Parts: sequence; structure tokens; C-alpha cells
Amino acid sequence: MVNKIKCKCADYDYSNLLKLLKIIAEANRLRIICFLKQKERCVCEIVEALDIPHNLASHHLKELRSVGLLTSLRKGKYIFYRVNNKALNSFLLQIKKAVGENHNEK
Repeated sequence: MVNKIKCKCADYDYSNLLKLLKIIAEANRLRIICFLKQKERCVCEIVEALDIPHNLASHHLKELRSVGLLTSLRKGKYIFYRVNNKALNSFLLQIKKAVGENHNEK
């Protein structure tokens, strides 16, 4: 009789993690997260620091906000963005759970 090996990964729901991975799997988005980890910034600072067009920065910011990795705050005519550390830490924990042994932790 052959013992069947049960893989905990087979029952893990990867759907939310895959959505987040698809969002950040782009160099400019990772660069934006890295840049905003230092402090909140307006789009004009992001555009200048990362040397990308304004419309491209806005697109990436919208995508990162859509999954909660960034938050924004309007100050006058400017919108400032910052990393949502709670969401980022949760995302990193999801990765750890998905590839680790602790699939049953919530």
C-alpha cells in the first residue's frame, strides 16, 4: 500500500494573494511603494523622482490604491499618497502563509 501525501497547499485559497501579486508585479509600482515608504508624497514628487510620465504615475497609483496598498489625502490642490503599512504587512504575511507551513493561521 502506498501512502498518499497530502499537501496543505492544495487547499489554500490563493485568489486574493494572486490579485495583489499581479498588481505589484510591475517595476514602477514596486518603485512607487519603495519611494513612498520613506514618507508621503504628491504625484509631482513621484514623477520627478522616478522619472516617469504623470499619466503613468497616476495609473500606477490608482492600481495600488485599488487593492489598499496606498492611501491618499487631498491637501489643497495636491493629493498626497502614502503606503498603507497595515495592508502591506498583511500582504507580506499572506505570502509567508502561502509558501510556509502555517496555512491554518488567520
